[in-house]
Amino acid sequence: MEIINGMSIVSSAVEVLNNCLGLKRQEKLLILTDMAGCELARSVMEAGKERCTEAVMVVIAPKKNAEEPSETIREWLTQFDAAIIISALPYKMAKLHQLTASARTRLIHIPFTESSEFARLLGIDWKRLGMFTRKCSALLNASGVVNVKSANGTDITFMNSGEGAVFDDGMLGGKKTTGTLPAGSAHVKVMEKSARGTLVLDSCRCNSSDKREPLVMQIEEGKIVSLKSESYKREIENLLSKDRKLKLLRGFGVGTHGAAQTTGPYSEHLISRGTVHFLFGQHKTAAVCTSFTGGICKPVVWFDNRLWIKEGRYV
Repeated sequence: MEIINGMSIVSSAVEVLNNCLGLKRQEKLLILTDMAGCELARSVMEAGKERCTEAVMVVIAPKKNAEEPSETIREWLTQFDAAIIISALPYKMAKLHQLTASARTRLIHIPFTESSEFARLLGIDWKRLGMFTRKCSALLNASGVVNVKSANGTDITFMNSGEGAVFDDGMLGGKKTTGTLPAGSAHVKVMEKSARGTLVLDSCRCNSSDKREPLVMQIEEGKIVSLKSESYKREIENLLSKDRKLKLLRGFGVGTHGAAQTTGPYSEHLISRGTVHFLFGQHKTAAVCTSFTGGICKPVVWFDNRLWIKEGRYV
C-alpha cells in the first residue's frame, strides 16, 4: 500500500467516498478511468468495495473530443448510484451535469492521475474544509464594499451585488449532483459598474490556457479599459474583441483549501487558501466563467473597512 505524507492512497479515497460522494452501503459505485489513472482507480475501488454493495472499475480509451462523454458512458451511469471519473482529460462540467441529471447519478470528476496530488489534495479533513468554506461564504454574503490590494500594485474597490454568495466545498448533496475535486472556494457577484481601480493578476486562464505572467488591468465602472502584459496582451485583446461582455468584472472569489499550492496548476491556484480570484464575462452564477478568470496569490482584502485577508492569510 503506497503511503504519501503519512496517508495511504486508499485512505484518501475513503475520505472522498465518505465525505464528498456520500457513498452509502446499499449503493453501487462506478469508477471510470483511462490508462493513466488506473493506479488511482484501483485504490478507489479497493476503498469502495468495502463501503457499498458493488464497485465496478472500467478503463476507457480517450476520445478525440474528450469534452463530450460518450453515449456508452451515459448508459453505464444509469446503472449506478454514484460514479467517479479519474482522468486528466478536460471533460466539461456542463456536459457531465447533463449526464448525471438524466441518469440520476452523483458524479465526481478528478482531473489528475498522480498519486502525490491525490493524497495531498484529497486526503484532507473535508468536514473541516466545509465548515471554513461556508464561513467564508457567509462573510462574503454579508459584505458591502470590498477593497483588494497587493504588493504588485493591485488597488481595486467594488460592491457586492447582494444576490447571495455561493461556495464549493467538494461535497455533493441536495441539488448538487456533480463536482470536480479538489475543491474549496466561495464566490460573490460584483455589482455592475461598481468596480474601479487597478488590478494586477499573478496568473489567469484565457480560453482554457493558463498564464503565469502578471497581467495589469485598469478597471472603470466595472469594465476593463486598458491592460498590459509582457507576453500575452494581444491574446487577451483578441479574446475581448470577440466578446465585449468579457470586459465586465462579474465575480469575486476566495480560496479555502489549505493544501492547494499557488505554484501548482491554475485550477489549484484558484482554491488555494488565502488567494482571491476575479471572474469576467456574462454568466449565470459567479462560480461559472468559461473564458477568462484571474487570481492574486497574496492579497490584502478589506470588507467594509474591516481587514479580512492580510498578504494571503485570513485574520
